[in-house]
Amino acid sequence: MKFLIISKNKYMTPPEVVPSLVDATLAWTRKYERQIEQIWSFAGQQAGGGIADVESLEELNTIIGEFPLCQFSEMEVYPLVDLVVSLQQQKETLQNISARV
Repeated sequence: MKFLIISKNKYMTPPEVVPSLVDATLAWTRKYERQIEQIWSFAGQQAGGGIADVESLEELNTIIGEFPLCQFSEMEVYPLVDLVVSLQQQKETLQNISARV
């Protein structure tokens, strides 16, 4: 299962903890490099995102929960579906609805 995760700084990070949070975040990215396919920061913002590929929602929850900046951030999570599969499903649903009318 793939999820788009967006993290935006919601609370000011205390300046005295920033260096240790940067180190912890770098360690977090290494720990979850197999589950996180892509990861980036947004230019000019205290925000970023990534695409996680996980086996379960519990695994996703662990990854997000261990994100060092989680307590200072607003996290958005979006499940991702392959576009072609999604379009085919929509087409089939519309055909089924049309057949009933």
